[in-house]
Amino acid sequence: MATPTVIRARAYRKSDETTIAIPGTVTEIKDGAFEQCQRLTGVRLPDSLVTIGTGAFEGCISLTTVKIPGR
Repeated sequence: MATPTVIRARAYRKSDETTIAIPGTVTEIKDGAFEQCQRLTGVRLPDSLVTIGTGAFEGCISLTTVKIPGR
């Protein structure tokens, strides 16, 4: 199986995940990838990430923590 470099548009839309750690191989999160994940409270982004699409986390009403490496 290939290592993902892109999280496709709406890939996890309405997922019930509560926390997500994006793999270090990912360089792009497409539009609406995590849209309407209402239980999502935390996201950890990798150093490799270059682009976050429009509305990637739109409607994630419980999201309170976003960890950005080196910041």
